[in-house]
Amino acid sequence: MYRRTLAVSLCGLDESITEAIGSIEAPDRFVIQAESAPEASIASARAASITIASIDALGGATLADLSAAAREGSTGLNALVIVADPARIASWTADDLALVDAIWPMPLTPARAVFEFGRIVERAKSQADCYIAQTYLNTLIDSMPEMVWFKAADGEHVKVNTYFCNIVNKPRNDVEGQFHNYIWSVPEEDREKAELTCRESDNKAIAAGTTVRCHENVSTHGKVRMFETYKTPIFDEDGTLLGTTGFAHDVTVERELSDLAWKNARTDYLTGLYNRRYFYEYLDDHKNEGPMTFMLADLDNFKDINDTYGHDEGDHALLVTTSVLEKCFPECPIVRWGGDEFIAVIKKNNEGLVSDENLEKFQRTLGEWTREKCPIALTTSIGLAKQAEGDSIDTTVKHADDALYQAKINGKSRFVWH
Repeated sequence: MYRRTLAVSLCGLDESITEAIGSIEAPDRFVIQAESAPEASIASARAASITIASIDALGGATLADLSAAAREGSTGLNALVIVADPARIASWTADDLALVDAIWPMPLTPARAVFEFGRIVERAKSQADCYIAQTYLNTLIDSMPEMVWFKAADGEHVKVNTYFCNIVNKPRNDVEGQFHNYIWSVPEEDREKAELTCRESDNKAIAAGTTVRCHENVSTHGKVRMFETYKTPIFDEDGTLLGTTGFAHDVTVERELSDLAWKNARTDYLTGLYNRRYFYEYLDDHKNEGPMTFMLADLDNFKDINDTYGHDEGDHALLVTTSVLEKCFPECPIVRWGGDEFIAVIKKNNEGLVSDENLEKFQRTLGEWTREKCPIALTTSIGLAKQAEGDSIDTTVKHADDALYQAKINGKSRFVWH
């Protein structure tokens, strides 16, 4: 994809050297344009990718000036090479040597010039390949609507993408070089647990030696976010662990929508109680936990509230009834079975909730609360049935309904067992 032009300035070199360098075939994706001059100059060093100058051809420029000009030149490789007799540079200091990229010894043969120049071109190609690979990586990960990161073996984040920074609400330079707790602003009291959780999933990937999928919850900016993460170990050529890389899909909204869809499909829109669908799902999930008892409650004379005071008051009465049911039958699934009919599912270890004492408490509390909050005090008729061995759910519900009917014809405001 990329193309590079290497502008080469050859200053004060023998014709045989310039011809040898000019005859070198450029590597793939490169063009070499070599120009000769009797002396180096600030302008030529600034314009060239590579300046190769005899030490006797520096003209009026100092080595420091040429070095500065070469390094402020074009993008890509900027190299300054000095051709000199070793004796001429024997007194150079470390600072002097740092001004140049290479020193070619004199006398310089064409073969040596070709060899040394080839090494510089290889360096230019490696630099270009590295740049384009880095550009590919940065462009790819920064365009992804997912969190992407690279971590060292000790957990330090050495590279992250733009989306990662947006999620943690920190600039890239405040994320790279940092660890999990700082990046996510984990409170002091939670830091040990949070760090261990993060390391645990990293270690799973390292132990597996391949990509592993995890689900992680992270608290950030006062909200718990849910991520589906994929983590992969990175190894050096000799098999040494370098660290891990990974990406995370933020499933917070998806999970919330999924939970909302689940709730909407299984709960009553008015009271928030469970519906018949959930009733059967719950009993199927708990079918091995012993026989269940069903308490079927029907409000007495509920139609009078709707007819006399309107449906808004009727809905309010249903909400009050819901509160009383939840108070008197805690931890029991309560289902709105019909308009003003409710079923409470009583598991074997909660059978005390259908004792005479608790049922009377329910009746009493319902009367008190509706007297205070509704136009009239309400009572309810209750039918109860315990699941017998071999009986289906529908059979037991039918038994509870028969008992409810008996409570109605016996005068209402009472409970009857099947």
